[in-house]
Amino acid sequence: MFLPTRIEHPYERTPYVTNTLLGVNIVAFLLTFRDIEHGLDHLMFNTLDFQIWQPITSMFLHGSFWHLLGNMLFLAVYGKYVEERLGSWRYLGAYLLFGLIAGGLWGALNDGRALGASGAIAGLMGFVLVGAPFAKVRVIFVLWVYVYVVFKRFQLAALWLVGMWIFWQILYAWMASPWDNVGYAAHFGGFGAGCALAVFLKSERCKGTDWWLDDALPGGGPAATKRLDKARATWRPAAAEAPDPEHLVALQTLGADTSPVAVIKLLMKRLGLAPERAKEHVDAIRNGDPQQFGFDDVDAAELFLDEAEELGVGAAALEPSAAP
Repeated sequence: MFLPTRIEHPYERTPYVTNTLLGVNIVAFLLTFRDIEHGLDHLMFNTLDFQIWQPITSMFLHGSFWHLLGNMLFLAVYGKYVEERLGSWRYLGAYLLFGLIAGGLWGALNDGRALGASGAIAGLMGFVLVGAPFAKVRVIFVLWVYVYVVFKRFQLAALWLVGMWIFWQILYAWMASPWDNVGYAAHFGGFGAGCALAVFLKSERCKGTDWWLDDALPGGGPAATKRLDKARATWRPAAAEAPDPEHLVALQTLGADTSPVAVIKLLMKRLGLAPERAKEHVDAIRNGDPQQFGFDDVDAAELFLDEAEELGVGAAALEPSAAP
């Protein structure tokens, strides 16, 4: 069993919405777990006695402690990442939208009652799969062998982890018995909605707007990193972290609306810096210490300057004599 614990990313937002969703789900479970089988039909998604609020309220109910624990683990990991990429209010809207689509598909294909946050959480996983397929996900591999438990910590690309999840969902849905209480249709509905939203936000239509979902930070374990480095070498302009007397660009200030994470990505993409090193440069700029970068090619320097200015960074090309 692979249990995700964190998606690697230079987080800068406090995940207020994710933390609130976790709290609401836990409190709702503590208040209702004794009455799940009796008296909560009006809060579950009930196709036999449908009420307009049920698609929302059912997203915060869980049938057992293990049902709650599994969903909250995935919500904490994937929710924090999606909130970081979208912002709190957009993330909340997306989360509720995923849940509504998941519940709607389940209701269209089934009769009876349903509850749980797994449809909305599947939407978060679909969003990560499309939006950041090579993001590094820390996982714990847990294996039960008789009375022994084996723990192994390592990293996987989101592509492989989410890909395995959807594979097992398809397999289990195909093998499902009439007594299986898992809402696979809700999982597929939420997952598809998350994928579709990420595809739209990465499209040219959104480019240049606040909604655009730019490329995620590279990563995903040694194999994925090697592939990315190899691909980067074919198009990344030659550049040096230390100032080069030929063509210098100075990043001086960050605008009020400039995303530090976007600048980190720019340094990683154009200079090939590791995330930690790129973040050090951005932190220095934020603290009033301009950073200089050298390029062997004037076109590469101008491209870097233009991209920095598009992000709202105060930047300037320097003459060789400006070098210290």
